[in-house]
Amino acid sequence: MTNSDIPNEFLAIFLEEALDILSDWERNCLALEVAADDAVCSALFRSAHNLKGSARSVGLAEYGKFIHCAEDLITLIRDGKIKPSSEIVKILLEAQTLLLEWRDKLVEDSRFVPSALVADLSLRLKALSNEPGESPVEASAGFGFFDDESVPAFALNEFDDSPSFTPATTSTNKTGRSISATKAKSNETIRIPAHRIDGLMQLIGELSIQQSTILHSLKHNTMGEPICHKAIHIAAKLTRELQLQTMGLRLVDLSKLFQKLERTARDLATDQKKDIVINLVGADVELDKNVIERISDPLVHMIRNAVDHGIESSSKRGSKSQTATINLSAFQSSSGVTIQISDDGHGIDQERVLTKAKGLGLVKEGQQLIPSKIYELMFAPGFSTASQVTEVSGRGVGLDVVKRTIDELGGSIEIESKLGEGTSFAISLPLTVSIVDSLIIVANGQSYVVPIQEISEVIDLRSFQPESKYAGSQTISLREKALTIKPLHVYLPIKERVDKSQALKQESPSSHPVMVIEADGQKVGFSFDRIVGQQPVLIRQLADYISDVPGFAGNTVLANGDPALIVSPKVFARQYLRQKEGMR
Repeated sequence: MTNSDIPNEFLAIFLEEALDILSDWERNCLALEVAADDAVCSALFRSAHNLKGSARSVGLAEYGKFIHCAEDLITLIRDGKIKPSSEIVKILLEAQTLLLEWRDKLVEDSRFVPSALVADLSLRLKALSNEPGESPVEASAGFGFFDDESVPAFALNEFDDSPSFTPATTSTNKTGRSISATKAKSNETIRIPAHRIDGLMQLIGELSIQQSTILHSLKHNTMGEPICHKAIHIAAKLTRELQLQTMGLRLVDLSKLFQKLERTARDLATDQKKDIVINLVGADVELDKNVIERISDPLVHMIRNAVDHGIESSSKRGSKSQTATINLSAFQSSSGVTIQISDDGHGIDQERVLTKAKGLGLVKEGQQLIPSKIYELMFAPGFSTASQVTEVSGRGVGLDVVKRTIDELGGSIEIESKLGEGTSFAISLPLTVSIVDSLIIVANGQSYVVPIQEISEVIDLRSFQPESKYAGSQTISLREKALTIKPLHVYLPIKERVDKSQALKQESPSSHPVMVIEADGQKVGFSFDRIVGQQPVLIRQLADYISDVPGFAGNTVLANGDPALIVSPKVFARQYLRQKEGMR
């Protein structure tokens, strides 16, 4: 069977299975570098052997041939004939990276073969195995270990023909993104434990019973009977439980994300000749798959910063252990999940941060800031204290993107650091971004939904004396700090027609409630008409014609059946702050 003859359903099964096996391959390689015990060696061999068998079973002969090359080296390790040095672990990880990229290309073209890359890496694998006999790779052939006749013309396309792929000679691409982050987006699947499906089936069955009771009462005009009231009450509880359990189907543990971060740190430390140990805690903590996908790249950036910025070279660690430590942990918190990245490096130099911030105009001369506010300056766009531009750092793109992503997810980030001892980043994230607790408000006569996690507090303007008013805004003193208040409806592109009484209310905003929003370390208030209530809402995707409007995060249906837009006041706060900066 040739690659072009592979049935789509068989290929899809292989591609899904390959992701899991290659993840195991990577995990076992990382474990092999720490301790080459029999269990790890056997597990790595099984990964290679099973993937080779699966590839050959669906007709991916070249894929199987390359794995066989790696399997020869793994067999020698398993049998104790060679010891797994750092160089051996590195090339086995490169093989895993190549196979992962190759697998992703097969999603688009089942005939794809990265011949030159395969040839190069096969030669290196064979050299390390140091076995007698004829090498399966003929360097002079130009196509790797494939016969000229077996290599189709399109096989000469390598991974560097697309910005999503880079040659497998290193573990990171030019943007600093870990190659192991590359994944196919088509036909994604989630593995769900059978007991969760059983639970859903049980709930649906019980809900059907209550629905039958309610329909019977409706048909016989007995809706006022106690049995119907009871059925409605039970149905409501079952619906809520069904909703929660359904959302739970998207929850996956953090083990693969942590493995990816461990690989990223390990590869960068090897490149920079830094000796580190990585401790993982809480890899079994679960988080919404969408949240994990969106936070993945920011976490990769932060783990690279920990190695590049945080960890000193061995010669500069002084009395500390020459082996640096990075702790990566996750734990359940009241708001969802907290992921923490900490290192025992040199810590953040507050004076250096302040000097840079003053040069960028972020801090005025003589202005005093507490440590947490100093660290917040690092999230400003273009901020970097790196003395030189490298592949990893100093390009002025980094923590501002991290902060923006976390804000968009409704999370928060805190920094703690002590000069000479290390730094810790704690990122708090919601368990899911599909259902959020929200405040239902009315602004300009229209109902809107605001995620509660974006609101610092809500105040009543009747309790405050305005200090100044200008251009539709006013300023009050909130806990001895000036707070600017803007009408929320100014930032809403949908303008509703309002009656005269409502118009009079807008001209006298002193009685309006105000939501206080914190963005980029500053607070802004937005006044609106009134609060309707509070409820959890399901976020639905916006229609195309409004999806690009800033500040609109989605839409939902309220408890009374009315549709409502979900707004993000943090976006409006940043708009105001940018405009304010531009006017200075």
